[in-house]
Amino acid sequence: MFKKICPILFILFYFSVSLYSQNQTTIDSLKQELKTTIDTQRVNILLDISRLYFHTKKDSSLQYAELAKIDVEQLNSVSHAAEVYYLLGVISVFTEKYIDAEFYLQKAKKIYKKTGNKGGLIRCFDKIGLIYLKKSNFPKAIECYTDELTLAEEVGNKSAQAYSINNIAIVYYKEKNYDVALEYYLKAFDINKQISNKQGIALGYNNIGEIYKIRKSYKIALNYYLEALNIFEEINYKSGIAYSSCNLCEIYLSTNEIEQAKESILYAKNIFEKLNDSYGLAEVYNNLGEIYCEQKNYTQAIKYFQHSQRYANRIGSSDQIIDNYLKLSILFQEKDDFSEALYYYKKYSEERENIFNSSKSQIINQLKINYETEKKDKKIGILSREAKLNKLKNTQHKRVILIQIISLIFLLTVSIIILIQKRNKNHAFKELVKRNLEIMNTNNEMVGTKIKYEKLLKEYNKKNKISSVDKSDKYDKSPLTEVHKQELFDELILLMEEEKYYLERNINLTKISKLLETNNLYLSQVINQKTNFNFNSLINSYRINESRKLLTNSNFSHYSIEGIAKEVGFKSKSTFNTAFKKFTGVTPSFFRKQATEEN
Repeated sequence: MFKKICPILFILFYFSVSLYSQNQTTIDSLKQELKTTIDTQRVNILLDISRLYFHTKKDSSLQYAELAKIDVEQLNSVSHAAEVYYLLGVISVFTEKYIDAEFYLQKAKKIYKKTGNKGGLIRCFDKIGLIYLKKSNFPKAIECYTDELTLAEEVGNKSAQAYSINNIAIVYYKEKNYDVALEYYLKAFDINKQISNKQGIALGYNNIGEIYKIRKSYKIALNYYLEALNIFEEINYKSGIAYSSCNLCEIYLSTNEIEQAKESILYAKNIFEKLNDSYGLAEVYNNLGEIYCEQKNYTQAIKYFQHSQRYANRIGSSDQIIDNYLKLSILFQEKDDFSEALYYYKKYSEERENIFNSSKSQIINQLKINYETEKKDKKIGILSREAKLNKLKNTQHKRVILIQIISLIFLLTVSIIILIQKRNKNHAFKELVKRNLEIMNTNNEMVGTKIKYEKLLKEYNKKNKISSVDKSDKYDKSPLTEVHKQELFDELILLMEEEKYYLERNINLTKISKLLETNNLYLSQVINQKTNFNFNSLINSYRINESRKLLTNSNFSHYSIEGIAKEVGFKSKSTFNTAFKKFTGVTPSFFRKQATEEN
Protein backbone atom coordinates (compact mmCIF):
# COMPACT_ATOMS: atom_id res chain seq x y z
CA MET A 1 0.00 0.00 0.00
CA PHE A 2 0.87 3.62 -0.26
CA LYS A 3 1.71 3.64 3.45
CA LYS A 4 4.83 1.56 2.76
CA ILE A 5 6.55 4.83 1.86
CA CYS A 6 5.60 8.23 3.09
CA PRO A 7 3.29 9.72 0.44
CA ILE A 8 4.07 13.20 1.67
CA LEU A 9 7.72 12.54 1.02
CA PHE A 10 7.21 11.38 -2.54
CA ILE A 11 4.94 14.26 -3.53
CA LEU A 12 7.49 16.71 -2.14
CA PHE A 13 10.27 15.07 -4.15
CA TYR A 14 8.05 15.18 -7.20
CA PHE A 15 7.53 18.93 -6.74
CA SER A 16 11.21 19.58 -6.11
CA VAL A 17 12.40 18.95 -9.69
CA SER A 18 11.39 20.93 -12.74
CA LEU A 19 8.28 19.31 -14.19
CA TYR A 20 7.75 19.02 -17.91
CA SER A 21 5.01 17.61 -20.08
CA GLN A 22 5.63 13.94 -20.60
CA ASN A 23 4.93 14.33 -24.29
CA GLN A 24 7.10 12.12 -26.44
CA THR A 25 6.64 14.58 -29.31
CA THR A 26 8.43 17.25 -27.28
CA ILE A 27 11.30 14.89 -26.58
CA ASP A 28 11.58 13.92 -30.26
CA SER A 29 11.59 17.59 -31.26
CA LEU A 30 14.42 18.35 -28.85
CA LYS A 31 16.41 15.40 -30.15
CA GLN A 32 16.12 16.84 -33.67
CA GLU A 33 17.44 20.19 -32.39
CA LEU A 34 20.50 18.44 -30.97
CA LYS A 35 21.70 17.70 -34.49
CA THR A 36 22.07 21.39 -35.34
CA THR A 37 23.07 23.01 -32.02
CA ILE A 38 26.46 23.34 -30.36
CA ASP A 39 28.12 24.64 -27.19
CA THR A 40 25.96 25.76 -24.23
CA GLN A 41 22.75 25.62 -26.25
CA ARG A 42 23.37 21.92 -26.82
CA VAL A 43 23.96 21.46 -23.05
CA ASN A 44 20.63 23.14 -22.30
CA ILE A 45 18.77 20.82 -24.69
CA LEU A 46 20.47 17.74 -23.20
CA LEU A 47 19.40 18.89 -19.73
CA ASP A 48 15.81 19.48 -20.92
CA ILE A 49 15.58 15.96 -22.38
CA SER A 50 17.06 14.48 -19.19
CA ARG A 51 14.45 16.28 -17.09
CA LEU A 52 11.62 15.13 -19.37
CA TYR A 53 12.71 11.51 -19.02
CA PHE A 54 13.18 11.82 -15.25
CA HIS A 55 9.76 10.48 -14.13
CA THR A 56 9.38 7.78 -16.75
CA LYS A 57 12.80 6.47 -17.78
CA LYS A 58 15.52 7.03 -15.23
CA ASP A 59 18.13 5.30 -17.40
CA SER A 60 17.43 7.64 -20.32
CA SER A 61 17.42 10.61 -17.96
CA LEU A 62 20.85 9.60 -16.65
CA GLN A 63 22.17 8.98 -20.20
CA TYR A 64 21.37 12.53 -21.39
CA ALA A 65 22.62 14.11 -18.16
CA GLU A 66 25.96 12.33 -18.60
CA LEU A 67 26.17 13.57 -22.23
CA ALA A 68 25.60 17.08 -20.89
CA LYS A 69 28.40 16.50 -18.37
CA ILE A 70 30.86 15.54 -21.13
CA ASP A 71 29.98 18.66 -23.14
CA VAL A 72 30.09 21.07 -20.22
CA GLU A 73 33.48 19.82 -19.04
CA GLN A 74 34.86 20.42 -22.53
CA LEU A 75 33.32 23.89 -22.66
CA ASN A 76 34.50 24.73 -19.13
CA SER A 77 31.23 26.58 -18.43
CA VAL A 78 30.98 27.01 -14.65
CA SER A 79 27.28 27.93 -14.42
CA HIS A 80 26.22 25.10 -16.74
CA ALA A 81 28.50 22.67 -14.88
CA ALA A 82 26.64 23.40 -11.62
CA GLU A 83 23.27 22.63 -13.25
CA VAL A 84 24.62 19.40 -14.78
CA TYR A 85 26.10 18.20 -11.49
CA TYR A 86 22.91 19.12 -9.67
CA LEU A 87 20.73 17.11 -12.09
CA LEU A 88 23.11 14.11 -11.93
CA GLY A 89 22.87 14.34 -8.15
CA VAL A 90 19.06 14.36 -8.24
CA ILE A 91 18.93 11.37 -10.61
CA SER A 92 21.40 9.48 -8.35
CA VAL A 93 19.23 10.19 -5.32
CA PHE A 94 16.15 8.71 -6.96
CA THR A 95 18.05 5.69 -8.26
CA GLU A 96 19.40 5.19 -4.73
CA LYS A 97 23.06 5.73 -5.67
CA TYR A 98 23.73 7.87 -2.66
CA ILE A 99 27.53 7.93 -2.92
CA ASP A 100 27.31 9.31 -6.46
CA ALA A 101 24.48 11.65 -5.46
CA GLU A 102 26.43 13.26 -2.63
CA PHE A 103 29.56 13.54 -4.82
CA TYR A 104 27.72 15.44 -7.59
CA LEU A 105 25.65 17.59 -5.25
CA GLN A 106 28.70 18.67 -3.26
CA LYS A 107 30.40 19.68 -6.53
CA ALA A 108 27.33 21.68 -7.55
CA LYS A 109 27.12 23.25 -4.09
CA LYS A 110 30.76 24.33 -4.27
CA ILE A 111 30.18 26.09 -7.61
CA TYR A 112 26.94 27.74 -6.44
CA LYS A 113 28.70 29.00 -3.33
CA LYS A 114 31.62 30.36 -5.37
CA THR A 115 29.33 32.16 -7.81
CA GLY A 116 26.99 33.41 -5.06
CA ASN A 117 23.99 31.54 -6.45
CA LYS A 118 21.82 31.24 -3.33
CA GLY A 119 18.95 29.65 -5.23
CA GLY A 120 21.25 26.88 -6.37
CA LEU A 121 22.57 26.45 -2.81
CA ILE A 122 19.01 26.12 -1.51
CA ARG A 123 18.35 23.30 -3.99
CA CYS A 124 21.63 21.55 -3.07
CA PHE A 125 20.91 21.69 0.66
CA ASP A 126 17.47 20.28 -0.12
CA LYS A 127 18.80 17.24 -2.00
CA ILE A 128 21.74 16.58 0.34
CA GLY A 129 19.25 16.67 3.22
CA LEU A 130 17.19 14.14 1.28
CA ILE A 131 20.21 11.79 1.07
CA TYR A 132 20.64 11.96 4.84
CA LEU A 133 16.92 11.43 5.29
CA LYS A 134 16.97 8.29 3.12
CA LYS A 135 19.96 7.03 5.11
CA SER A 136 18.01 7.78 8.35
CA ASN A 137 20.71 10.20 9.47
CA PHE A 138 18.11 12.54 10.93
CA PRO A 139 20.40 15.03 12.75
CA LYS A 140 22.36 15.72 9.53
CA ALA A 141 19.11 16.00 7.56
CA ILE A 142 17.79 18.61 10.01
CA GLU A 143 21.11 20.48 9.72
CA CYS A 144 20.83 20.65 5.90
CA TYR A 145 17.18 21.68 5.94
CA THR A 146 17.91 24.37 8.54
CA ASP A 147 20.66 25.78 6.26
CA GLU A 148 18.15 25.64 3.40
CA LEU A 149 15.62 27.60 5.47
CA THR A 150 18.22 30.21 6.51
CA LEU A 151 19.12 30.89 2.88
CA ALA A 152 15.45 31.04 1.86
CA GLU A 153 14.87 33.66 4.58
CA GLU A 154 17.93 35.63 3.44
CA VAL A 155 16.62 35.91 -0.12
CA GLY A 156 13.06 36.48 1.11
CA ASN A 157 11.65 33.54 -0.83
CA LYS A 158 8.46 32.63 1.03
CA SER A 159 7.76 29.62 -1.18
CA ALA A 160 11.23 28.20 -0.49
CA GLN A 161 10.77 28.91 3.23
CA ALA A 162 7.54 26.90 3.31
CA TYR A 163 9.23 24.10 1.40
CA SER A 164 12.21 24.03 3.83
CA ILE A 165 9.93 23.98 6.87
CA ASN A 166 7.99 21.15 5.27
CA ASN A 167 11.26 19.23 4.85
CA ILE A 168 12.04 19.66 8.55
CA ALA A 169 8.54 18.37 9.33
CA ILE A 170 9.22 15.27 7.20
CA VAL A 171 12.32 14.44 9.29
CA TYR A 172 10.27 14.57 12.49
CA TYR A 173 7.58 12.51 10.75
CA LYS A 174 10.16 9.84 9.87
CA GLU A 175 11.39 9.91 13.49
CA LYS A 176 7.76 9.27 14.54
CA ASN A 177 7.75 12.56 16.46
CA TYR A 178 4.31 13.37 15.11
CA ASP A 179 3.51 16.29 17.42
CA VAL A 180 6.57 18.27 16.33
CA ALA A 181 6.02 17.23 12.69
CA LEU A 182 2.47 18.61 12.84
CA GLU A 183 3.77 21.86 14.31
CA TYR A 184 6.11 22.36 11.34
CA TYR A 185 3.50 21.26 8.79
CA LEU A 186 1.18 23.94 10.14
CA LYS A 187 3.94 26.59 9.89
CA ALA A 188 4.53 25.69 6.23
CA PHE A 189 0.78 25.61 5.62
CA ASP A 190 0.37 29.14 7.03
CA ILE A 191 3.12 30.52 4.78
CA ASN A 192 1.57 28.89 1.70
CA LYS A 193 -1.78 30.44 2.60
CA GLN A 194 -0.13 33.88 2.95
CA ILE A 195 1.34 33.67 -0.54
CA SER A 196 -1.74 31.91 -1.99
CA ASN A 197 0.32 28.91 -3.12
CA LYS A 198 -2.54 26.53 -3.87
CA GLN A 199 -0.26 23.62 -4.65
CA GLY A 200 1.49 24.13 -1.31
CA ILE A 201 -1.86 24.50 0.50
CA ALA A 202 -3.11 21.24 -0.99
CA LEU A 203 0.11 19.52 0.00
CA GLY A 204 -0.33 20.94 3.52
CA TYR A 205 -3.79 19.38 3.76
CA ASN A 206 -2.29 16.04 2.73
CA ASN A 207 0.48 16.41 5.34
CA ILE A 208 -1.89 17.24 8.19
CA GLY A 209 -4.20 14.43 7.11
CA GLU A 210 -1.27 12.03 7.26
CA ILE A 211 -0.64 12.90 10.95
CA TYR A 212 -4.30 12.30 11.83
CA LYS A 213 -4.22 9.02 9.90
CA ILE A 214 -1.23 7.91 12.01
CA ARG A 215 -3.23 8.82 15.12
CA LYS A 216 -6.10 6.73 13.71
CA SER A 217 -8.39 9.77 13.61
CA TYR A 218 -9.65 8.57 10.23
CA LYS A 219 -12.62 10.91 9.93
CA ILE A 220 -10.45 14.03 10.45
CA ALA A 221 -7.77 12.65 8.11
CA LEU A 222 -10.41 11.98 5.47
CA ASN A 223 -11.59 15.61 5.59
CA TYR A 224 -8.03 16.91 5.08
CA TYR A 225 -7.43 14.52 2.16
CA LEU A 226 -10.67 15.63 0.53
CA GLU A 227 -9.63 19.29 0.91
CA ALA A 228 -6.33 18.49 -0.80
CA LEU A 229 -8.10 16.62 -3.58
CA ASN A 230 -10.50 19.54 -4.19
CA ILE A 231 -7.63 22.02 -4.58
CA PHE A 232 -5.62 19.71 -6.85
CA GLU A 233 -8.73 19.30 -9.03
CA GLU A 234 -9.29 23.07 -9.01
CA ILE A 235 -5.76 23.76 -10.33
CA ASN A 236 -5.93 20.61 -12.48
CA TYR A 237 -2.73 19.16 -11.01
CA LYS A 238 -3.09 15.55 -12.15
CA SER A 239 -0.30 13.99 -10.14
CA GLY A 240 -1.59 15.60 -6.93
CA ILE A 241 -5.11 14.34 -7.71
CA ALA A 242 -3.80 10.80 -8.17
CA TYR A 243 -1.73 10.73 -4.97
CA SER A 244 -4.55 12.28 -2.95
CA SER A 245 -6.81 9.50 -4.26
CA CYS A 246 -4.23 6.99 -3.02
CA ASN A 247 -4.44 8.64 0.40
CA LEU A 248 -8.22 8.32 0.36
CA CYS A 249 -7.87 4.65 -0.55
CA GLU A 250 -5.77 4.11 2.58
CA ILE A 251 -8.40 5.74 4.79
CA TYR A 252 -11.22 3.68 3.27
CA LEU A 253 -9.19 0.50 3.74
CA SER A 254 -8.52 1.44 7.38
CA THR A 255 -12.25 1.93 7.97
CA ASN A 256 -13.07 -1.25 6.02
CA GLU A 257 -14.94 0.65 3.29
CA ILE A 258 -13.64 -1.61 0.54
CA GLU A 259 -15.79 -0.35 -2.34
CA GLN A 260 -14.84 3.29 -1.72
CA ALA A 261 -11.19 2.25 -1.45
CA LYS A 262 -11.42 0.45 -4.80
CA GLU A 263 -13.13 3.43 -6.43
CA SER A 264 -10.45 5.85 -5.22
CA ILE A 265 -7.53 3.69 -6.32
CA LEU A 266 -9.01 3.02 -9.76
CA TYR A 267 -9.45 6.79 -10.18
CA ALA A 268 -5.75 7.22 -9.35
CA LYS A 269 -4.88 4.36 -11.73
CA ASN A 270 -6.59 6.10 -14.63
CA ILE A 271 -4.60 9.30 -14.04
CA PHE A 272 -1.24 7.54 -13.58
CA GLU A 273 -1.77 5.62 -16.82
CA LYS A 274 -2.34 8.88 -18.72
CA LEU A 275 0.74 10.43 -17.08
CA ASN A 276 2.74 7.26 -17.77
CA ASP A 277 3.88 7.47 -14.14
CA SER A 278 5.49 4.10 -13.41
CA TYR A 279 6.07 4.88 -9.75
CA GLY A 280 2.43 5.80 -9.23
CA LEU A 281 1.24 2.68 -11.07
CA ALA A 282 3.47 0.49 -8.94
CA GLU A 283 1.75 1.96 -5.89
CA VAL A 284 -1.73 1.65 -7.41
CA TYR A 285 -1.33 -2.05 -8.14
CA ASN A 286 0.13 -2.59 -4.71
CA ASN A 287 -2.96 -0.92 -3.22
CA LEU A 288 -5.24 -3.10 -5.34
CA GLY A 289 -3.36 -6.14 -4.06
CA GLU A 290 -4.01 -4.98 -0.51
CA ILE A 291 -7.73 -4.51 -1.25
CA TYR A 292 -8.09 -8.07 -2.56
CA CYS A 293 -6.09 -9.35 0.42
CA GLU A 294 -8.71 -7.76 2.68
CA GLN A 295 -11.39 -9.60 0.66
CA LYS A 296 -9.43 -12.89 1.00
CA ASN A 297 -9.28 -13.05 -2.81
CA TYR A 298 -5.66 -14.16 -2.88
CA THR A 299 -5.62 -15.00 -6.60
CA GLN A 300 -6.50 -11.43 -7.58
CA ALA A 301 -4.18 -10.05 -4.90
CA ILE A 302 -1.26 -12.04 -6.35
CA LYS A 303 -2.09 -10.78 -9.83
CA TYR A 304 -1.95 -7.13 -8.76
CA PHE A 305 1.21 -7.52 -6.67
CA GLN A 306 2.86 -9.03 -9.75
CA HIS A 307 1.69 -6.03 -11.81
CA SER A 308 3.16 -3.74 -9.16
CA GLN A 309 6.39 -5.69 -9.31
CA ARG A 310 6.74 -5.14 -13.06
CA TYR A 311 6.48 -1.37 -12.67
CA ALA A 312 8.78 -1.39 -9.65
CA ASN A 313 11.39 -3.28 -11.70
CA ARG A 314 10.99 -0.78 -14.54
CA ILE A 315 11.86 2.20 -12.32
CA GLY A 316 14.31 0.25 -10.13
CA SER A 317 12.48 1.00 -6.87
CA SER A 318 14.16 -1.44 -4.48
CA ASP A 319 11.75 -0.68 -1.60
CA GLN A 320 8.72 -1.61 -3.71
CA ILE A 321 10.45 -4.67 -5.21
CA ILE A 322 11.35 -6.08 -1.79
CA ASP A 323 7.88 -5.34 -0.41
CA ASN A 324 6.15 -7.07 -3.34
CA TYR A 325 8.36 -10.17 -3.16
CA LEU A 326 7.62 -10.58 0.54
CA LYS A 327 3.85 -10.15 0.07
CA LEU A 328 3.79 -12.60 -2.82
CA SER A 329 5.66 -15.15 -0.71
CA ILE A 330 3.10 -14.77 2.10
CA LEU A 331 0.14 -15.02 -0.27
CA PHE A 332 1.39 -18.21 -1.96
CA GLN A 333 1.94 -19.66 1.49
CA GLU A 334 -1.70 -18.82 2.33
CA LYS A 335 -2.71 -20.75 -0.82
CA ASP A 336 -0.52 -23.70 0.29
CA ASP A 337 1.60 -23.25 -2.83
CA PHE A 338 4.85 -23.68 -0.95
CA SER A 339 6.98 -23.97 -4.06
CA GLU A 340 5.99 -20.45 -5.26
CA ALA A 341 6.14 -19.13 -1.70
CA LEU A 342 9.72 -20.37 -1.43
CA TYR A 343 10.59 -18.94 -4.86
CA TYR A 344 9.41 -15.43 -3.93
CA TYR A 345 10.99 -15.61 -0.52
CA LYS A 346 14.31 -16.44 -2.17
CA LYS A 347 13.81 -13.48 -4.54
CA TYR A 348 13.05 -11.31 -1.53
CA SER A 349 16.25 -12.45 0.22
CA GLU A 350 18.34 -12.07 -2.96
CA GLU A 351 17.07 -8.54 -3.54
CA ARG A 352 17.92 -7.52 -0.01
CA GLU A 353 21.36 -9.04 -0.42
CA ASN A 354 21.80 -7.26 -3.78
CA ILE A 355 20.99 -3.92 -2.20
CA PHE A 356 23.59 -4.55 0.48
CA ASN A 357 26.22 -5.67 -2.05
CA SER A 358 25.35 -2.81 -4.40
CA SER A 359 25.81 -0.28 -1.62
CA LYS A 360 29.09 -1.89 -0.66
CA SER A 361 30.22 -1.95 -4.30
CA GLN A 362 29.35 1.72 -4.74
CA ILE A 363 31.40 2.60 -1.70
CA ILE A 364 34.38 0.57 -2.94
CA ASN A 365 34.21 2.07 -6.45
CA GLN A 366 33.94 5.57 -5.10
CA LEU A 367 36.91 4.98 -2.83
CA LYS A 368 38.94 3.76 -5.81
CA ILE A 369 38.01 6.85 -7.84
CA ASN A 370 38.85 9.14 -4.96
CA TYR A 371 42.15 7.33 -4.46
CA GLU A 372 43.19 7.62 -8.10
CA THR A 373 42.11 11.23 -8.65
CA GLU A 374 43.41 12.57 -5.36
CA LYS A 375 46.45 10.36 -4.86
CA LYS A 376 48.99 13.15 -4.89
CA ASP A 377 46.96 15.43 -2.71
CA LYS A 378 46.47 12.63 -0.24
CA LYS A 379 50.20 11.90 -0.14
CA ILE A 380 50.96 15.53 0.59
CA GLY A 381 48.15 15.62 3.09
CA ILE A 382 49.42 12.48 4.82
CA LEU A 383 52.96 13.88 5.10
CA SER A 384 51.60 17.16 6.40
CA ARG A 385 49.35 15.39 8.88
CA GLU A 386 52.22 13.17 10.03
CA ALA A 387 54.38 16.23 10.69
CA LYS A 388 51.55 17.89 12.58
CA LEU A 389 50.81 14.66 14.43
CA ASN A 390 54.45 14.25 15.48
CA LYS A 391 54.53 17.84 16.65
CA LEU A 392 51.25 17.33 18.46
CA LYS A 393 52.51 14.09 20.04
CA ASN A 394 55.66 15.84 21.30
CA THR A 395 53.62 18.71 22.67
CA GLN A 396 51.14 16.33 24.26
CA HIS A 397 53.99 14.21 25.68
CA LYS A 398 55.57 17.26 27.29
CA ARG A 399 52.18 18.37 28.53
CA VAL A 400 51.49 14.95 30.04
CA ILE A 401 54.88 14.95 31.83
CA LEU A 402 54.24 18.48 33.13
CA ILE A 403 50.75 17.51 34.31
CA GLN A 404 52.18 14.42 36.03
CA ILE A 405 54.83 16.51 37.81
CA ILE A 406 52.29 19.13 38.90
CA SER A 407 49.91 16.36 40.03
CA LEU A 408 52.71 14.70 42.03
CA ILE A 409 53.67 17.98 43.69
CA PHE A 410 50.02 18.68 44.44
CA LEU A 411 49.51 15.21 45.95
CA LEU A 412 52.68 15.53 48.06
CA THR A 413 51.61 18.97 49.27
CA VAL A 414 48.12 17.77 50.14
CA SER A 415 49.56 14.69 51.89
CA ILE A 416 51.95 16.85 53.94
CA ILE A 417 49.14 19.24 54.88
CA ILE A 418 46.92 16.32 55.89
CA LEU A 419 49.75 14.80 57.98
CA ILE A 420 50.44 18.14 59.67
CA GLN A 421 46.76 18.68 60.36
CA LYS A 422 46.45 15.14 61.66
CA ARG A 423 49.50 15.60 63.90
CA ASN A 424 48.23 18.96 65.16
CA LYS A 425 44.79 17.50 65.76
CA ASN A 426 46.30 14.52 67.59
CA HIS A 427 48.44 16.85 69.68
CA ALA A 428 45.40 18.98 70.52
CA PHE A 429 43.47 15.87 71.56
CA LYS A 430 46.35 14.79 73.79
CA GLU A 431 46.39 18.22 75.40
CA LEU A 432 42.66 17.90 76.01
CA VAL A 433 43.19 14.54 77.72
CA LYS A 434 45.94 16.05 79.91
CA ARG A 435 43.64 18.90 80.83
CA ASN A 436 40.85 16.45 81.70
CA LEU A 437 43.25 14.41 83.83
CA GLU A 438 44.40 17.57 85.62
CA ILE A 439 40.81 18.55 86.36
CA MET A 440 40.02 15.02 87.49
CA ASN A 441 43.09 14.80 89.76
CA THR A 442 42.41 18.19 91.25
CA ASN A 443 38.78 17.28 91.91
CA ASN A 444 38.83 13.67 93.01
CA GLU A 445 35.56 14.17 94.76
CA MET A 446 33.02 16.74 93.72
CA VAL A 447 31.98 19.18 96.42
CA GLY A 448 28.74 21.07 96.01
CA THR A 449 30.19 24.52 95.79
CA LYS A 450 29.15 27.15 93.33
CA ILE A 451 32.79 27.82 92.41
CA LYS A 452 33.28 24.23 91.24
CA TYR A 453 30.18 24.36 89.08
CA GLU A 454 31.12 27.71 87.69
CA LYS A 455 34.44 26.16 86.58
CA LEU A 456 32.62 23.19 85.06
CA LEU A 457 30.15 25.53 83.42
CA LYS A 458 32.88 27.64 81.82
CA GLU A 459 34.61 24.50 80.51
CA TYR A 460 31.38 23.16 79.05
CA ASN A 461 30.42 26.46 77.47
CA LYS A 462 33.87 26.94 75.98
CA LYS A 463 33.95 23.46 74.45
CA ASN A 464 30.44 23.77 73.03
CA LYS A 465 30.75 27.46 72.04
CA ILE A 466 27.80 28.50 74.21
CA SER A 467 27.65 32.13 75.30
CA SER A 468 26.62 32.89 78.85
CA VAL A 469 23.02 34.06 79.09
CA ASP A 470 21.52 35.98 81.98
CA LYS A 471 18.41 34.08 82.99
CA SER A 472 17.31 36.54 85.67
CA ASP A 473 14.58 38.01 83.46
CA LYS A 474 13.07 34.61 82.89
CA TYR A 475 12.49 34.05 86.58
CA ASP A 476 11.65 37.60 87.66
CA LYS A 477 8.19 36.54 88.82
CA SER A 478 9.43 33.43 90.68
CA PRO A 479 8.42 33.36 94.42
CA LEU A 480 11.73 31.68 95.39
CA THR A 481 14.05 33.79 97.53
CA GLU A 482 17.83 33.55 97.29
CA VAL A 483 17.91 31.67 100.61
CA HIS A 484 15.40 29.09 99.33
CA LYS A 485 17.32 28.72 96.08
CA GLN A 486 20.62 28.08 97.88
CA GLU A 487 19.01 25.57 100.25
CA LEU A 488 17.41 23.69 97.36
CA PHE A 489 20.67 23.74 95.39
CA ASP A 490 22.68 22.41 98.35
CA GLU A 491 20.20 19.57 98.83
CA LEU A 492 20.46 18.73 95.13
CA ILE A 493 24.28 18.63 95.28
CA LEU A 494 24.09 16.38 98.32
CA LEU A 495 21.83 13.95 96.44
CA MET A 496 24.20 13.91 93.50
CA GLU A 497 27.51 13.62 95.34
CA GLU A 498 26.55 11.56 98.36
CA GLU A 499 23.73 9.42 97.01
CA LYS A 500 24.95 9.43 93.38
CA TYR A 501 21.44 9.45 91.91
CA TYR A 502 22.96 10.35 88.55
CA LEU A 503 24.05 6.72 88.18
CA GLU A 504 20.44 5.63 87.82
CA ARG A 505 19.59 5.13 84.14
CA ASN A 506 15.97 6.24 84.53
CA ILE A 507 16.62 9.33 86.63
CA ASN A 508 14.56 12.38 85.66
CA LEU A 509 13.60 15.84 86.89
CA THR A 510 10.29 14.67 88.38
CA LYS A 511 11.92 11.96 90.56
CA ILE A 512 14.51 14.35 91.94
CA SER A 513 11.83 17.01 92.55
CA LYS A 514 9.84 14.53 94.65
CA LEU A 515 12.94 13.54 96.65
CA LEU A 516 13.62 17.21 97.38
CA GLU A 517 9.91 17.86 98.13
CA THR A 518 9.66 20.61 95.53
CA ASN A 519 8.24 20.94 92.02
CA ASN A 520 9.86 20.61 88.59
CA LEU A 521 9.66 24.34 87.85
CA TYR A 522 11.49 25.44 91.02
CA LEU A 523 14.16 22.77 90.67
CA SER A 524 14.72 23.60 87.00
CA GLN A 525 15.00 27.32 87.94
CA VAL A 526 17.62 26.63 90.59
CA ILE A 527 19.71 24.42 88.26
CA ASN A 528 19.58 27.03 85.47
CA GLN A 529 20.49 29.97 87.68
CA LYS A 530 23.16 28.25 89.76
CA THR A 531 24.90 26.27 86.98
CA ASN A 532 23.62 27.55 83.62
CA PHE A 533 22.86 23.89 82.87
CA ASN A 534 19.54 22.25 82.28
CA PHE A 535 18.74 19.13 84.31
CA ASN A 536 20.01 16.62 81.70
CA SER A 537 23.28 18.51 81.18
CA LEU A 538 23.88 18.59 84.94
CA ILE A 539 23.27 14.83 85.23
CA ASN A 540 25.55 14.19 82.23
CA SER A 541 28.30 16.34 83.78
CA TYR A 542 28.31 14.08 86.86
CA ARG A 543 28.20 10.95 84.72
CA ILE A 544 31.08 12.12 82.51
CA ASN A 545 33.18 13.02 85.52
CA GLU A 546 32.47 9.56 86.93
CA SER A 547 33.30 7.89 83.62
CA ARG A 548 36.67 9.67 83.46
CA LYS A 549 37.52 8.08 86.79
CA LEU A 550 36.48 4.62 85.62
CA LEU A 551 38.30 4.94 82.30
CA THR A 552 41.58 5.68 84.16
CA ASN A 553 40.99 3.05 86.88
CA SER A 554 42.87 -0.21 86.24
CA ASN A 555 40.13 -2.13 88.08
CA PHE A 556 37.78 -1.24 85.17
CA SER A 557 40.28 -1.81 82.35
CA HIS A 558 38.44 -4.99 81.33
CA TYR A 559 35.22 -3.01 80.85
CA SER A 560 34.22 -2.09 77.33
CA ILE A 561 33.21 1.49 76.47
CA GLU A 562 29.59 0.35 76.44
CA GLY A 563 30.09 -1.25 79.87
CA ILE A 564 31.50 1.99 81.28
CA ALA A 565 28.58 3.91 79.75
CA LYS A 566 26.00 1.71 81.46
CA GLU A 567 28.00 1.76 84.70
CA VAL A 568 27.68 5.54 84.95
CA GLY A 569 23.99 5.62 84.00
CA PHE A 570 23.86 6.03 80.19
CA LYS A 571 21.39 3.85 78.33
CA SER A 572 23.44 3.49 75.15
CA LYS A 573 27.00 3.71 73.93
CA SER A 574 26.16 6.34 71.26
CA THR A 575 24.57 8.72 73.79
CA PHE A 576 27.59 8.28 76.05
CA ASN A 577 30.05 8.96 73.22
CA THR A 578 28.20 12.15 72.24
CA ALA A 579 28.03 13.49 75.80
CA PHE A 580 31.65 12.54 76.60
CA LYS A 581 32.99 14.37 73.54
CA LYS A 582 30.92 17.46 74.39
CA PHE A 583 32.37 17.69 77.89
CA THR A 584 35.95 16.56 77.23
CA GLY A 585 36.56 17.30 73.55
CA VAL A 586 37.68 13.71 72.78
CA THR A 587 36.06 10.29 72.46
CA PRO A 588 36.04 7.85 75.40
CA SER A 589 38.32 5.42 73.51
CA PHE A 590 40.94 8.09 72.77
CA PHE A 591 40.72 9.37 76.36
CA ARG A 592 41.29 5.87 77.83
CA LYS A 593 44.20 5.11 75.47
CA GLN A 594 45.93 8.48 76.03
CA ALA A 595 45.28 8.43 79.80
CA THR A 596 46.90 4.98 79.98
CA GLU A 597 49.97 6.29 78.11
CA GLU A 598 50.14 9.36 80.39
CA ASN A 599 49.95 7.20 83.49
